Amino acid sequence: MTVQKSAESDDTPSVVEQMAEDAAPTAPLAYPAGAPEFKVLLAVRRPQRSEFKIKLADVIGARASAMELRAQSEKAKGDRKQELQMRLWAALDVMYSHIEEALRLVAVDRAKYDTWAESVPDEDLAATFAAYQDRTQPGEASSSAS
Repeated sequence: MTVQKSAESDDTPSVVEQMAEDAAPTAPLAYPAGAPEFKVLLAVRRPQRSEFKIKLADVIGARASAMELRAQSEKAKGDRKQELQMRLWAALDVMYSHIEEALRLVAVDRAKYDTWAESVPDEDLAATFAAYQDRTQPGEASSSAS
């Protein structure tokens, strides 16, 4: 197959090259070091699967609330700004709580997960959730952290 080069320059990819790059499969997101193992969502029993989806909706709602509070606090002044920032931080804590609860539902070993979750930083919790979501898409081979 011959790939067309852009007429603009030899270094600029053509539209065909850009489309091929966009269509190429990407590696799933990596779990942070020390993350516990998780079950593939379809391997989780229906009651926990439905709870997971409810928690996912809660995460989405909390994230939307946090984004709205961030936008409001950026425009506010004085005490109102401080109040909105506190509400933003609380909304983020709520979001992380929902993430923690959702991941617990799909953990292979809940006791091990609980030990990990007690001390994991928010950033690693969020990265773990993002990796799980990325890996649990249709066509996945495994959602395990190992």
